Amino acid sequence: MLLCMSGIWILFFLILISALPVFLLFIWLRARRYRFSLLWFAAALLAGAVSLLLALFIRSLVPRPELYAASSRWILLKEVFFRTAFTEELGRLAVLFVFFFAARRFGKGHPAGTADAAAKAGGPHPADEAYGSLTGLLAGFGFVLIESTSYGSADAGIALLRAFSSAPLHGACGARVGKAALKIGTAPLRGITGFLSAVVIHGTYNFMLLMPGFPSALAILIAFSAFASTVLLIREERQGDGR
Repeated sequence: MLLCMSGIWILFFLILISALPVFLLFIWLRARRYRFSLLWFAAALLAGAVSLLLALFIRSLVPRPELYAASSRWILLKEVFFRTAFTEELGRLAVLFVFFFAARRFGKGHPAGTADAAAKAGGPHPADEAYGSLTGLLAGFGFVLIESTSYGSADAGIALLRAFSSAPLHGACGARVGKAALKIGTAPLRGITGFLSAVVIHGTYNFMLLMPGFPSALAILIAFSAFASTVLLIREERQGDGR
């Protein structure tokens, strides 16, 4: 009974840790006087959760190599870059593409509601790059909130490590994929480049975690460096958009 209660509290703690980036982002947006609707905020998080389900489905279609039965680094590279990073970012790209399409079609999927309301409220227009990056950032947090909970039910130690590093990693990759999903229809090269950059960052992070001989600190450094560059990029995009 005590062990069961202890496991529940550990899982609850992991959920709180995983949700912390969401609360911090909410506070940051308010502090920066970035006007947005709670509908957009919640919908972007939900898009991230849906992208996890889609990524799992896509991954189920890809045969898994006998990763731990072989010592080949090539097999490990295929696992972390293609079967994990590529499928997860592809799922995120597909869901966010539909998200932005619905936003343009119905005028409810961006921070301030319709395009006219966005202009009056000081929020981003659906064509603004900051809109794509911020939506993707939130979707990344929504993704990792569900993922960390599932890891917590299996191994609390691994989940705790991922709770501190996976959120900034998925947030950074989500921001890049969000902008890619927004631009891929009008600027395909930029969209594909942004998507591939997310795959490379994600795959490198996973490789550092799984490759024997590499300290986990390197993976954490990659995650936080990517996230820091994402925050700076969003600030520049907002200034460039005149917001």
